[in-house]
This record gives sequence, structure tokens and C-alpha cells, in this order.
Amino acid sequence: MKFWLKIIIIVLALGILYISFIRASLEKVNDDEKYDKLRKIPISLQLENREGILEKDCYKLPETRTLPDSPFYILKKLRDELWIKFSNNQLNKVKIMLLIADKKMEEAIMLNQKNSNKDLVMKTSQEAVEKLKSVEELVLNMETGDIEVQKIDQRIKTANLAYKKIIDSFELNDKNQQKLFQLIDTCNE
Repeated sequence: MKFWLKIIIIVLALGILYISFIRASLEKVNDDEKYDKLRKIPISLQLENREGILEKDCYKLPETRTLPDSPFYILKKLRDELWIKFSNNQLNKVKIMLLIADKKMEEAIMLNQKNSNKDLVMKTSQEAVEKLKSVEELVLNMETGDIEVQKIDQRIKTANLAYKKIIDSFELNDKNQQKLFQLIDTCNE
């Protein structure tokens, strides 16, 4: 057998193996998200209730290990996109996209704590907000009477507030911070 044919077969086999791992990890993540096992990093918030009284609330972000400054981050991004593509229904797709947005925001927090390049912190934060905006657009097209959709919608609203608080804690220049706040505010419309 020719050398290049062997290489093609090996690459194809590794691709099939990678996709199998992605599908298996998607099932595990769906189960863990269903039972709230992934979200461990609390963000304290004050929310106004229906009576106009401020109450304390907590939005939890999932943990993340691979950051955008890692050479293996491209595999994580590919995995995330495949998770979205392989989601079996619209509700699961929305939940996975929200999880990915939250993971991106946690990445931005970790990059900021590492005193990484502020442009990378800004870019990662912007990706998180844009993913959150995509989630919100999907939810708007779903049946609003469904209790699960209402829960996701409420989680998105809380995520918007949490993201604002997180971005406010970053020492970004005012122009970049305002750009992110405006993007978040378009999510709320």
C-alpha cells in the first residue's frame, strides 16, 4: 500500500475516533447539565424582584481548563461547534450554546486573572456575549409557553447581568468596555 494512502486511512480513523469522543462527551455534558453538576463558579448578583425589592442571587459558571492562549484550544473550539451540530433538538442546542457562552466568559475571567493580553480578554469576552446573543435569538423563536424555554429565558437574563458585572471587573479601556455593554444590551431587547 502506498505511503500517502496509509496516511489518509490513519487520518480518517483518527477523525472517526474524535467524532465518537465528541458524541460521547455531548451525552455526558447533557446529563451533567441536566443535574446541574457542571456549574461550580458562583457570581453574586443583586436582582430586582417583581415588587421592586433587590434580592441577592447567584449565577454559576462552569469550570474550564483549556484557555484561548493554549495550542490545543482549536480542538476545544471544534468540539464546541460539533456539540452544537450534534444536539438532537432545539432545547438541547440552546442549553449547549448557553454552556459554551458561559465557559467562554469563565475563560475570559481566567485570562484576566493571569494578566494575559487585554486584547485576548476582550476578544474572549466578546465571543461569550455573541454566543449568548445567539442563544437568546434561538429562544425567541421557540414556543414561549414551554416551562423549559421560560427557565432558559430567565437564565439568559441573569447571564446578561452576570456578564456585565464580570466585564466591569476587567480593567479594559472604556471604549472596549462600552462596546461589550452595548452588545449585552442588544441581547436584552
